[in-house]
Amino acid sequence: MKTLRERFEEDYAPVKVPAAGKGGFKIRYVYYGPWYVWDLEEKKLKKKKQLLAAVSGAGLAVYLLAGLQPSGANSFAGVEAAGILGLCAHVFELSGLFSFLLARYRTSRMTFNQVNGGLLSAPLLRCLFLGAAAWETVVYMSRNTYDRLTFLVAMGYLACAGGAFFIFYQYKKIPVRTEKNNQLYDL
Repeated sequence: MKTLRERFEEDYAPVKVPAAGKGGFKIRYVYYGPWYVWDLEEKKLKKKKQLLAAVSGAGLAVYLLAGLQPSGANSFAGVEAAGILGLCAHVFELSGLFSFLLARYRTSRMTFNQVNGGLLSAPLLRCLFLGAAAWETVVYMSRNTYDRLTFLVAMGYLACAGGAFFIFYQYKKIPVRTEKNNQLYDL
């Protein structure tokens, strides 16, 4: 596995730039790797970004609402473990989502890979973990007494899992193309 520095050096070249007032020079790094372009109109891409952010934020709110309920299911080991792992996956998803929100229409390889990692794998993991939390809540209800609050907790986890899958699916549908970088530099 390559280090961050090795990945940086694959896509950036040092360029001598005249230093102001000293007569010498300083080194500036210029990106010369391929550009990754989300192949949608910029307005549609912006709306897609906003939609994914809203769904992720709503998913976090519903998760917290369901997870903080005084239901016996939330102290059941299977629900706790799946819920905590789902929250961890949500943190990675949010990292990728923030990178996506801040990324330009045409972006570098490192940014694109960071966005892909956060919006392809993390939502799927969150979907699986919160789906398991919903299932474990149903198992808890089958072993103990049924009550509306526990049922609503299960539906909350299930809604979060559905939202995570929606994020994965919507991001995966965005077409991406690469462009050759025509940046000129001299070493």
